[in-house]
Amino acid sequence: NWERSVYMSISMGSDILPFLRDHLVLEGLAYRISPTATTQRIDVERLYDNIMHRFRYGGLNMKGIYVDEDVKRMANTHQLIMGVLIDSLLQRGDLKRVAEGNAAGERALYRIRVVDGPLLLYGTPAGTG
Repeated sequence: NWERSVYMSISMGSDILPFLRDHLVLEGLAYRISPTATTQRIDVERLYDNIMHRFRYGGLNMKGIYVDEDVKRMANTHQLIMGVLIDSLLQRGDLKRVAEGNAAGERALYRIRVVDGPLLLYGTPAGTG
């Protein structure tokens, strides 16, 4: 009987603790560790709420800001999570929220655009597919 959920950052990767793989549920920038094995790998409702209502993007498109490899990786992680959400919504046939997610994704990508290096758009370099 867990009183609170236990979370693990997605930056650690699901490979770090392979025995937990069947217990990890993606909810945003973190995996929720479920006390029992689950087939639900993505909690689409919580992921949507986190991306659309809780995440705050901004600052990386400002001139003169120092952008190192860690910042670039985090920006790419945010873009990847947006892609996971859009793909999950498409699989459900939820085209209304796909459109909302795409619009929010475009606004966020503008705010987290890293000028030093290629902009990734949902996991692929922009303009390549």
